[in-house]
Amino acid sequence: MDFAFPNNNESEFVKIAAALNIKDLVFVYTDPKSVKKVEGCKTALLVKPNKILSAKKIVDYVLVKSEGNDRFVLEKGKPDFLFGFEFWSEKDHMRQRASGLNKILCVLAKKNKVKLLFSFSDFLSLPSYRKSLILGRIMQNKMLCEKYKVDYELVSLARTPHHLRKKNDLDSFFKSL
Repeated sequence: MDFAFPNNNESEFVKIAAALNIKDLVFVYTDPKSVKKVEGCKTALLVKPNKILSAKKIVDYVLVKSEGNDRFVLEKGKPDFLFGFEFWSEKDHMRQRASGLNKILCVLAKKNKVKLLFSFSDFLSLPSYRKSLILGRIMQNKMLCEKYKVDYELVSLARTPHHLRKKNDLDSFFKSL
């Protein structure tokens, strides 16, 4: 499964996804009025935590981007996917990374069947001086997910059709961590 943010270019995404052998493409929209049904593709809505329940009635999946109130989101809202943990903190601590994920959040995500996503497109778009910092946070979050048996996946979250990546490429990158 891979996620993309279309901008009235769904057909281009479908064409490139077929060339990359991506079977399950999910189009993520930020506005409920702009959701378009495309044959063979599912839809998702990127929402704020207080809009999760209403969004579940409209689309197949609900995504929430981490904003620091993740415990509330995981306990009350229960979205299908949660991503962006590693981006909300600016500075790491002396002996520990401020990766945005901890034991409590992992236990809640597993209990409520919320899958955690890591965005490859967001990582690639970072300036070079921040990539090492975010890469370390992704590594720590991956270890936490494995330790507490939380479902997680590295996805492209592409903003343009050319940001889509093959599943093998994403898996290779994630295994190297």
